[in-house]
Amino acid sequence: QKTNLKNISKSSRVNLELSMTHKTEIGGHLVSGHIHGTGEVLKVVDRKVTKDLQIKIPESLREYFFYKGYVALDGCSLTIGKVLKTSFYIHLIPETVSITTFNNIKKGDLINIEVDQSTINTVETVKRIMSQRKV
Repeated sequence: QKTNLKNISKSSRVNLELSMTHKTEIGGHLVSGHIHGTGEVLKVVDRKVTKDLQIKIPESLREYFFYKGYVALDGCSLTIGKVLKTSFYIHLIPETVSITTFNNIKKGDLINIEVDQSTINTVETVKRIMSQRKV
């Protein structure tokens, strides 16, 4: 219910990564595959080998998005660009465009969103501490 998997078929392309081992080089941000929701692709700016995406943030996840924060979209760990009130931008480099499903993404597509767990932990801890302070 929280994913876009209901919209894929047997022939659909998906992004898959091998699980990390103790010898794995970390080339990005850590993701777990625990999808928190979906966002609609509002805009795709295709620049031949790079792409910029504007994606709607589900209301329940908006507090976890900030410039240069981390998010996983359809299983790919990415750095967040500009954040607006209800959406955010992702700027895809040529390698990401060429080896992922983002090569074929279009306006209106639903994309799986996994929020960085460290961001969730930090935001929730600060909220809890601030609510306990006496004003």
